[in-house]
Amino acid sequence: MRLLYVVSSIPAFLGMGYLIFFIRRLLTEVLNIRVSNFVTLLIVAVAFALSVPAIDFFRVWAVGYYYFIASCLIFDIISLFIKNDFFKKAVHTGLISVIAVALLIGYGYWNMNHVVKTDFNVSTNKNVKLDILQISDLHLGQSINPQQLEGYVKKMNQLHKDYVFLTGDIFDEATKKTDMVKACKILSSLKSEKGIYYVYGNHDDQKYGYRRSGNTDIFNHEDIKRELEKNHINVLEDKVIEQDNVVIIGRADASYQREISEKLLKNVNKKKYVIVLDHQPLDMDENVKNGSDLQLSGHTHGGQIWPMGTVQALLTKTMRYGKKTIGNSTVITSSGIAGWGYPIKIGAPSEYAYIKVR
Repeated sequence: MRLLYVVSSIPAFLGMGYLIFFIRRLLTEVLNIRVSNFVTLLIVAVAFALSVPAIDFFRVWAVGYYYFIASCLIFDIISLFIKNDFFKKAVHTGLISVIAVALLIGYGYWNMNHVVKTDFNVSTNKNVKLDILQISDLHLGQSINPQQLEGYVKKMNQLHKDYVFLTGDIFDEATKKTDMVKACKILSSLKSEKGIYYVYGNHDDQKYGYRRSGNTDIFNHEDIKRELEKNHINVLEDKVIEQDNVVIIGRADASYQREISEKLLKNVNKKKYVIVLDHQPLDMDENVKNGSDLQLSGHTHGGQIWPMGTVQALLTKTMRYGKKTIGNSTVITSSGIAGWGYPIKIGAPSEYAYIKVR
């Protein structure tokens, strides 16, 4: 955690350098104020005070800070080509940047709380017809409480479902144990022909620590499993289930020690439709090579804060969002119902995925 703060302090203080230039220009060119040594020190102090909170990446302030810096730089470049005094003044005062950032963050709040159904159509040459509901990255307690979850479940129950798959991070460090217990019962009311299946995400059992969120009503890995199974939700950790003409493989999350996909897929009946549930969109090519027909993942939140999701996908070689065809197989990465760390979501919709396999 200390290393994270050291690394994140570098861009924060680089931004501080631009802020000093921005404030100085605002005073001298727009307000015609003479900048004395005292005023210079005051400018530095203000820029420092604005920059320090941005060291904590997981706060809305940091998002607003970096978007403001980036917006100012972009509009500064544009103003070199647009010779209009009003536009230039709007740029130099920062007004246009403030409006742009406010609109973007406002959209992020709305988008996080505006949950939609996203349809995915999957083709297969196997003799199977399936309707699947995928719920991922609920992060209960961040932007959604059990009462809201109950409302979403009622909407989801209007859909026909052969299977319901919960693909991780249903809970996180901000989730209270009492709410986790309520959510397990609520989720068990999802109607499906062939059951509800759950795989752990990297946040579910609060292993990253609960103190940051101020939550003291905590739980662990086994608490989750006990409550889910009590409510007839199947927990899969490197486990293979064969049912009719479908094989379901639920993987332990990549943040734990787990079996390699080749071993899990080795002895399954490949004539059946093989579904891999993996919270993180990893091992896609390996799964396809070893006989997977459909992989369902989440984790990325569709790139919750643009452009970080795109950068992360490039660096980690994961799939940010959407549907991808690999050979005769399909991979779907859902952006999930909510997100983590920030109460805003800019990179993708807040969604539950409805998947038709034909």
